[in-house]
Amino acid sequence: MKVTLDIDPKYEQEEIVIRCAQMNDELLKIVSFASSAQRKVIGSIEKQTFVFDPGDVYYFESVDDQVFIYTKDKIFDCALRLYEIEERFQNTSFLRVNKSTIINLAKVRVLNPILNGKIEVELENGERQVISRQYAPALREKLGIER
Repeated sequence: MKVTLDIDPKYEQEEIVIRCAQMNDELLKIVSFASSAQRKVIGSIEKQTFVFDPGDVYYFESVDDQVFIYTKDKIFDCALRLYEIEERFQNTSFLRVNKSTIINLAKVRVLNPILNGKIEVELENGERQVISRQYAPALREKLGIER
């Protein structure tokens, strides 16, 4: 991978440009980090509030009108709704994969096609999530996978 850094006072705003033939895991992690560097995730357990980086999140899940944040080994309550999370982390490695789940694609280890056009993903922590048929094309596109 070639890295070029152009520092010049004429630039008013920082910009990151990535040129590639196809998206891969390494690039996905870089894009995710760059896009979410200024965003934080806030979750709570009981009466304690925690602030952490989006890269620590494996997925968000809505269960009975409550949104939870899943990290490697903990589950936090989240005050945001899934659509708010989706908007906040647009153009990052987070992707809505069914009506109740948004996963961090940077944490995906294995993809397995299953019946009816669905895809099962295994995350780095061993958990599995099912990508519905409706969201499978967006997953393929974001990962640069051709059918």
